[in-house]
Amino acid sequence: MRLGEVLVKRGIITDKELAKALDAQLIFGAHLGTCLIELGYIDEESLGNLLGETFKVRYATRELLQKIPDHVVKSLTKSVVEKHQAIPFDLKEKVLHVAMVNPRHLPSLDELSFVSGCRIEAWVAPEVRIVQAMERYYDVPRRLRYIHLANQLDEEQKPRKEAGKASSPKKAAMAVMKAQAAATQAGPRIGRADRAVREADTEERSEIWPADGRLGRAKGPSTAPKRQEGLAGVSEELCRADDGARIAKVALNHAARGMARCILFEVKAGVAAIRDSRGLNLDPDRVRNIRFPITSDSILGLLCGERFYRGPVPDEPRCRAFLDALGGTTPSEILIIPLYREDRIAAFLYGDTGETGRIQGETEEYLKLVRMVALAIDLVILKKKIHSA
Repeated sequence: MRLGEVLVKRGIITDKELAKALDAQLIFGAHLGTCLIELGYIDEESLGNLLGETFKVRYATRELLQKIPDHVVKSLTKSVVEKHQAIPFDLKEKVLHVAMVNPRHLPSLDELSFVSGCRIEAWVAPEVRIVQAMERYYDVPRRLRYIHLANQLDEEQKPRKEAGKASSPKKAAMAVMKAQAAATQAGPRIGRADRAVREADTEERSEIWPADGRLGRAKGPSTAPKRQEGLAGVSEELCRADDGARIAKVALNHAARGMARCILFEVKAGVAAIRDSRGLNLDPDRVRNIRFPITSDSILGLLCGERFYRGPVPDEPRCRAFLDALGGTTPSEILIIPLYREDRIAAFLYGDTGETGRIQGETEEYLKLVRMVALAIDLVILKKKIHSA
């Protein structure tokens, strides 16, 4: 049973609150537990204990991840830790204790065991603490969202610690009341962030996808390097891109090698629209009218907080509506990869096979392609700011 279903079944949150958390997860990314904490629906300790119960593993508290010995940190490489969101925190008799976001993912456990040469004892920890430890011990930078959330959680824990150390019941009660007042005043964290995003009207905040219109260039002989194949060639072309249209073209030209149809959707004001496509044989006016809100009731609900969805199309109304808009054909396999910038979804890549066949290429290659697109967007925006300075 999924985390959200457990919370609803136990009466901790309502169906409406779960739907709100799932929508927030699509817009802002991250694990569902992170969104639930931000919305104020559950506290860190309760989430950790519930995750441990759900996965049937032990809960690695914040304290366990604060002072990890160097020899334990060195048992796993930075790339492996980042890939699997796994933090080693104890090593005894060739048993490596690891805190993870998903402690039941067997491929991850196998790779962790292979790399470390140890038997893995998997624990679970909230995502906010995993990424905090990844930055502290492995220099993996956190998104600003996680920094703010971890700082808030730490501040809220201080009065509770004071309550535990209080010398009288009266002092303890005062400390607890102080903590509750602070939490009430803070309110739903993601709500404040969402309002800030919607109210922002500066070019810096609103431009999460570069506008079309090429930069001015000095005339002269071409110095472009010889074209390379594969992602190496894509990276060279993306580095030379001057606007969003060129970025989309480069990315889809590469993705189309392994897909019958591929589409790059751009997200603005919570609505997805087609930026560019390959293999989509529809009238241009119909393509312009394909729009849908970013909610868990759309096909993006298949992501459920994961980095991607790759597999068959479920026979669900949200999927049928999406495919009907694309022409009605039900493909044998689809791939969806979201692209996040500035702590919210900016675009996503959709691809499929047509009625038969499989998508060619490893998922990791497409994930890397989307990461490169995100970096290219940052680069174009930066170049435009430099050019206009």
